[in-house]
Amino acid sequence: MQSNSAVSIWFGVSNSLHDLEEYVEVTYTEDGDSIDSSFGTSFGFGYYDEDKIEIHFFEYPLSDLNEILKDFSYSESFIPSLKSVIQSEHLAHSINSVILLYDLEDDILSSEDATGNIEMKYIATVPYIED
Repeated sequence: MQSNSAVSIWFGVSNSLHDLEEYVEVTYTEDGDSIDSSFGTSFGFGYYDEDKIEIHFFEYPLSDLNEILKDFSYSESFIPSLKSVIQSEHLAHSINSVILLYDLEDDILSSEDATGNIEMKYIATVPYIED
C-alpha cells in the first residue's frame, strides 16, 4: 500500500551535530507538558511529532542534492520534486545540516533562522511516496 504525503525541508549550517540536535530537541516540564524546540519556535509552527523528524550533519559541506539527501527516508520519491523547485541538482551554497519534517500539518511562518550556532533556511515542502 502506498500513501502520498509531504515532507518539509530545511538546509543550513551548524557548528556541530550536538548543536543541530539541541536545536530540534523538544523538552518537557516536570508535569509532562512539551516545550517547543528552538526549531519549531523559530519557524512558527511550534509543536511537531518527534517521530516525524530526520536530521543529518555532514562533517564537510556539500552542495549536491543527491549526495545530501540519499540517506533520508523516501528520498528517491521526493528528490526529483525538490530539484524542480530548486531548478538545479546543486545548491548555490554548500551546507552541512539538513532537517526533514514529514507530514507537518501547520504552516511554516518564517523562511530563515539564525540562532546561536545554527543558520537554517526553509527550502520547500514536496510530496513523497511511502511504500
